[in-house]
Amino acid sequence: MLYSVLKGLLTPVLKGYNKLTVTYQGEILDNGAYVLVVNHLSYLDPIYISVAFPRKLHFMAKQEAFKYPIIKWILPKLGAFPVNREKADIKAIKNSISILKSGKVLAIFPEGTRNDHLQLDEIKNGAAYLALKTGVPIIPAFIKGTDEVMPKGQWLIKPKKVTILFGSPIQTSSEHRDIKIEEVTEMIRTSMSDLSKSILK
Repeated sequence: MLYSVLKGLLTPVLKGYNKLTVTYQGEILDNGAYVLVVNHLSYLDPIYISVAFPRKLHFMAKQEAFKYPIIKWILPKLGAFPVNREKADIKAIKNSISILKSGKVLAIFPEGTRNDHLQLDEIKNGAAYLALKTGVPIIPAFIKGTDEVMPKGQWLIKPKKVTILFGSPIQTSSEHRDIKIEEVTEMIRTSMSDLSKSILK
């Protein structure tokens, strides 16, 4: 409920203030589970991605964010759950698999942390593992502009343009189970790299 209310309030604000532009290269399914992977430039990325995407998203959020009582209360209502980035967090992995098996959409920043430039850093294997484990497709996306909306070290939200491009799904269904995790990770990297080239033209 809170997710829908906030999204309804924020959508016209972000489209007006930041000229939020959203483009789809492939089909976005109205139902069924999949993993959404997107580059990470700013703490604001989950907000803009959630506004841009037609379905509710569930995010991993670093566990440090949950130490503040109000944040700890609100984040789960917005689809976020904690992850310990310092180790293989079994609870977070189980939560992710449960979300996907229940037909929902899990959003992951596969670089693992914020990146202060538009060139992709190393893509980690987590998204590929979860997609192969559950047999769901992966939808790549690329976001541009949120680092200018709120640069690192600043809290003032600036009226800079934000653009999000969603790509075609990467299939990982049962007939593709012989694909290795590293191969799927490379497919993710290639797809996101192609999106970055398109969005930076």
